[in-house]
Amino acid sequence: MRHGRSHLLVISALLAVMRVASFAADGDPPAQQDPAAPERPLLPPVMSGLSAGPEPSTPVDVDQVEQVKVRLVLLDVLVLDAQQRTVPDLTREDFEILSGGNRVDIDTLDVACPGGAAEEPVGVRHASRRPGAVAPEAERRIVFAVDYQHLGRIERIEALEQARQMVEHGSVAGDRIMLVALNGGMRVEQTPTQDRETVLQSLERMEYDVSLYGRDFPHLNENGFMRGMTALLDVLGTMPGQKALVLFTTMRDVPLDLQFRQLAAHAAASRCSIYPVDVLGLPTDRMAPAAAPG
Repeated sequence: MRHGRSHLLVISALLAVMRVASFAADGDPPAQQDPAAPERPLLPPVMSGLSAGPEPSTPVDVDQVEQVKVRLVLLDVLVLDAQQRTVPDLTREDFEILSGGNRVDIDTLDVACPGGAAEEPVGVRHASRRPGAVAPEAERRIVFAVDYQHLGRIERIEALEQARQMVEHGSVAGDRIMLVALNGGMRVEQTPTQDRETVLQSLERMEYDVSLYGRDFPHLNENGFMRGMTALLDVLGTMPGQKALVLFTTMRDVPLDLQFRQLAAHAAASRCSIYPVDVLGLPTDRMAPAAAPG
């Protein structure tokens, strides 16, 4: 009899729930409740675990197909003359875009050459031979990335020293500089800032950071490097304007043609130019720090 009684209790609870649901469907106003009284649950405890259907946030397959018509496609172009200098003062009428042999209308043209014709920057060690900054009034966004995964301990220090010299002698007041460590992932050491002293202090801290210079980062493949670069380009893609990424590394020829093409496309989408620096070609006249400065 106890077994049959339990069935009756469950059926009675179900009927109570059905009555509540029918009242709500008919639109009858709910009964007024004393505001001072504690709120009572709609279902008894024995029924609180039941679910009448999927949660509201659960996607429901409605067997429909959506079509999206793309009206605007962004294209990044670099126009150089016979001397490999950028060409200034271009307008929308100077370009022609063909798609499937058909001419496509150009909606807008955004020009990012405020200083006129400029040559590709080259590395010059002596300060007396360094050219002046092109368009110093424009805000440049520069990222220094140190590839700890492929650099030895002495090479890491030399990379930081070169970055320090670039900040001291190659940057101007409006430059916004960011520091990043690639160690099988991506670690932001200094968020973008225009404060040159803050950048120099961060470079010094990185030099004495035992979690960076004192560690080895062994790896069986280059997946960690790709993850770090992809994450970095994702971050740079959220920032406005053009960015220059100076990558200090000793990475040699590896069978990563497909991955490098993906990085190149990712960099273009992020409006970022990558300038790799082979640290093995830099002088190593400094020794690793023995201890952190007092």
